[in-house]
Amino acid sequence: MTNLLGLLALLLGGLALVAADQGYEGYRIYEVTPQNAVQGKLLHQLSLEGFDFLSESRLPGRPSRVIVSPAQLETFETVLRGQKLAHTLVNDNLGASIAEEFALRQLQRRLSPITGKGRLSTERYYTHEEIINYIDDLADRFPKRVFVKTVGWSFERRVLKTITITNGDGRSGKKVIFMDGGFHAREWISPAAVLYVIDQLVGAV
Repeated sequence: MTNLLGLLALLLGGLALVAADQGYEGYRIYEVTPQNAVQGKLLHQLSLEGFDFLSESRLPGRPSRVIVSPAQLETFETVLRGQKLAHTLVNDNLGASIAEEFALRQLQRRLSPITGKGRLSTERYYTHEEIINYIDDLADRFPKRVFVKTVGWSFERRVLKTITITNGDGRSGKKVIFMDGGFHAREWISPAAVLYVIDQLVGAV
């Protein structure tokens, strides 16, 4: 179940509502493992022909995971049988699983609303609004060490911000470490990783 939720989070990318609206009813997820180079090339060819790979490997013995729509199913299963590709059905209805995950996340938000105050837990994924509220709150609480700047807007008109964390000594010209997270919808773990680093830096300095 944990692996499944991880896959769903990859799809949702913090935008569960969008994914739910798009609809994945009847979509399936298969794990396919090539046994030789020819089968590996075949998987790559499928990715070029519109099959949506969550992970892709052409190396023998290394599994790939692919989302198959109802319209693609007959073709895909024909390829599996014809090429004798080792495979496992991981999820037989992605739409139902996304709906279940979305309902669970909505319940979590109602039970544990995030206002942006204090620290974020590592128990769930956060919305864009919750993350923005969190870093804005850090800047308010630590004005000498935390600086938040608006750098633009996304295609969907969501504000894009950077956060700079220092030790507060006011010195310029020091070396910096740059991190980004959430540039792409499928970066399901990178925003959480960056939030964790932010929390550790602010708490440790």
